[in-house]
Amino acid sequence: MKQGLIGLLLITVASGAAIGLRPRLQAWTTPTPNITEASSRVQRVFAVGIVEGRSSSVGTRFETTGRVTEVHVEEGDRIEAGQRLASLDTQELQYRRDLAQAKLDHAVAKLASANHSHDEELNMAQARLDAKRAVLEREEKTLGRFNTLLENRAVSLQKHDDQLATVDVMRAETRSLEAELQLLGSPSKPSEIQALHATIAAAESELRLADLELQRGHLVAATSGVILNVNIQVGEWVSRQSDLPAVVSVDDSQLRIKAFVEEADASLVDAGQPVQIRKRSGDDSQPLTGHITRLGPQFDMKQVMNRRSDERFDVRTRECWIAPSSQSDLVLGAHVDILIELDRQRSPQL
Repeated sequence: MKQGLIGLLLITVASGAAIGLRPRLQAWTTPTPNITEASSRVQRVFAVGIVEGRSSSVGTRFETTGRVTEVHVEEGDRIEAGQRLASLDTQELQYRRDLAQAKLDHAVAKLASANHSHDEELNMAQARLDAKRAVLEREEKTLGRFNTLLENRAVSLQKHDDQLATVDVMRAETRSLEAELQLLGSPSKPSEIQALHATIAAAESELRLADLELQRGHLVAATSGVILNVNIQVGEWVSRQSDLPAVVSVDDSQLRIKAFVEEADASLVDAGQPVQIRKRSGDDSQPLTGHITRLGPQFDMKQVMNRRSDERFDVRTRECWIAPSSQSDLVLGAHVDILIELDRQRSPQL
């Protein structure tokens, strides 16, 4: 009788110790018909995860204010970078753009006309100078002949002096025309042409601004992917200060899994470790494999639950990202169960 009481006491103490001790390594307690059970020599850590896109979701907003006239996509649609997603009423913006284009065209036409007039004026000045030089050359030859005749007393001094005076006048007129031509052909443009160039520069800036405002009236996808949410509808008035993005999308060209490892197990997990991935769809398909690519820098409160009866909600977890070996069976946003296979060196001594 005494020995029986002692045995019962020992069993009770052992049971209490087992209840008080929380194992750091979780077994895969949810049904896993196709996953090989861990051997006694290889330890595993259980975690939960969620399938996400290559990058975080992108919220796209209109950069101007207006009324929605067209919504070109729905939730679940696939999109390409640069694809138009929605449009505002751009009638006023188009009018501003057309007006800016008209101002620019008018300024360019005036400059062309001014340049043409200037060219004509330059050509006329050159022609006047060429004619004056021809007359000057002829009169200088006459003066040279008179000089010879004067030495031989074949011409009167008065006639010679009259010819000399004529040449002096011609030379002065030639220098004046040369100065006029130089002024017209100088690098510094006449004030009217300079003013027209300034007008054209201002008109070009106004046109670029109008084009930008017109572009802002259309919502365009920044990246390829899939539409998650559409938060606008035709007829709605939107502005750049709207609380919700007009359209939310995500790049799902390369899916990954964000897993959450409980704080007690986080020190056992490292990049490069292999994992098994089981969907929660309830089928008996073979689990996927993958590996951990990187770990999060900090701990946060638990975000995804594992559906176990003994699950705690007040635990902290560390994020880690997993690259699955295959993406054919994964669905964006789906919850999955993760079994991380530990290196023997990193396994704790139990």
